[in-house]
Amino acid sequence: MGDRAGVCRHARDSFFPAESPGIAVESGELELRARRSLMPVSQYIPKTALVVDDSMLIRHTVCRFLEERGFLVDSATNGVEALIILEHFMPDLIITDLSIPRMGGEELVFRIRQIEVFANTPIVILAARTHASELPEHIVAGTSAVIYKNIQIEEQLSRTLVWLMANSDLAEHPGHGTGG
Repeated sequence: MGDRAGVCRHARDSFFPAESPGIAVESGELELRARRSLMPVSQYIPKTALVVDDSMLIRHTVCRFLEERGFLVDSATNGVEALIILEHFMPDLIITDLSIPRMGGEELVFRIRQIEVFANTPIVILAARTHASELPEHIVAGTSAVIYKNIQIEEQLSRTLVWLMANSDLAEHPGHGTGG
């Protein structure tokens, strides 16, 4: 966990980006601002994401990309750490590498799908392979999309987010944020 510092904003720290207009840190203040503007509180709650990859460069790239699009992001370097984070953080989107230490991405996806609250959460695979045919079929079937690390990752992320917003519950989630 030590090399995570400075890579992502950590949703479990209840941090809201200062540059986001109208977002308040205190929940009471958040509700007050929503009432004043006649907008639902969910308009102020950012979408959340968990990024799991043992490569600091990939984690940083994906986290930065999501943060620039208004996501509150947490990250993990391995599958075990990801499951620990999921005990208190309910992301709207999970992006994971398949080749991660301590618990591989295949097992992580399987275990996440066993947790009822994450049964329909979009999961995007980060793959080092260049062809979908090289990925295990059961993994592809349990996920929403595959992004290949070695081919214009930000462009793929952008296309994937557009597709997910149009074809999944991601567009309707007001942001889960931290759990209790």
